[in-house]
Amino acid sequence: MNLSEVRVYSSSKSKEAMTRTFTFTLSLFISALAFGQSAGNILYNETSRWSAQNMQRESSYQASTPSQDHLIININGLFNVKADSYLAIFHAVQVGETAAQADSLMQLRLEGFTNRLMKHGMKREDVVPDMLSLVPVYEVEVTKRLFTTNYTEIPAGFEIQKNIHVHFKDAAMLDRIVTAAAINEIYDLIKVDYYVKDHQAMYDSLRDQAMELLEQRIQQFKDAGITVDDQWRQMTDRQGVYFPLERYVTYQPVTKTSIEATKKRKRTADEEIEVRQSPTLYYNKLPYGSYDFIFNPEIIEPAVQYTYNLQLKILVERPKEEPKEVKVPEPQIKIETETKYILVTPDGNIKQLPGAN
Repeated sequence: MNLSEVRVYSSSKSKEAMTRTFTFTLSLFISALAFGQSAGNILYNETSRWSAQNMQRESSYQASTPSQDHLIININGLFNVKADSYLAIFHAVQVGETAAQADSLMQLRLEGFTNRLMKHGMKREDVVPDMLSLVPVYEVEVTKRLFTTNYTEIPAGFEIQKNIHVHFKDAAMLDRIVTAAAINEIYDLIKVDYYVKDHQAMYDSLRDQAMELLEQRIQQFKDAGITVDDQWRQMTDRQGVYFPLERYVTYQPVTKTSIEATKKRKRTADEEIEVRQSPTLYYNKLPYGSYDFIFNPEIIEPAVQYTYNLQLKILVERPKEEPKEVKVPEPQIKIETETKYILVTPDGNIKQLPGAN
């Protein structure tokens, strides 16, 4: 129900009824708005609606019996771990009329970047340049004559490209690093790598918890009357890890920006302001629906997510059936009769009549 419908409906009602109706409609509007904000603007975004629905939906996992003779138990675990250190990689390009000039200008930018980071407590060895290329740059010279036009490539200068690797341990330092890079005209942040010192410790914790939960599951089957003590078993496991770089999803923001709007100058009424709507990214952690246990489920920053799957296959023997007694039918006796016809003569002789059986 919208506001126009409220006015039409309220025109024939009293003032008190109109107030109640408007209040009810406003309550519905506020409730809908609150629901949308509690889920986030991602639900209104076409480019990421599919991933949002899969992130919000709780999957229904049901047990299955692949065979009448096998019992399969799956245990899935997840470990959210905060990284011990990070590596941010920036890209920088510098041009100059000569190779020496291009290299000198690049060094000035890198030195200014490093000095500013050192003021924030970082060390010089935490900033490592990675040389990519130093190539000449050509321009096209146009020579016009009476009947022809010639296009000739001539050397115009040199271009140098470098990556800058910045190692840091505090995730909050990335904001200062990006600001320091922008001040020195380094704008391209390629990626951020996450490092965890002891991978094996995470897998050991997952494996121990999975084995403990597996024993509980087996005991539950025993309590249900399924004997699994002396049965043949086969166990396999699988481990994996997901870094934040693999879990970012594209997102089209609702808000729009305009550089022109920030400039203090007078505009005419007909002058339009150029508005930009740039796509962005957001961190989308692994959904929790398919895991039996999770270490550190509450994460407030992108984390390294370790996964572990343990599968146990048990051959369950069917109870042996006692052989049933087979009754042998008694043999039937067939009695055959033979009829003979004889003739006794007056003198006492016995004769068999022919053709009689």
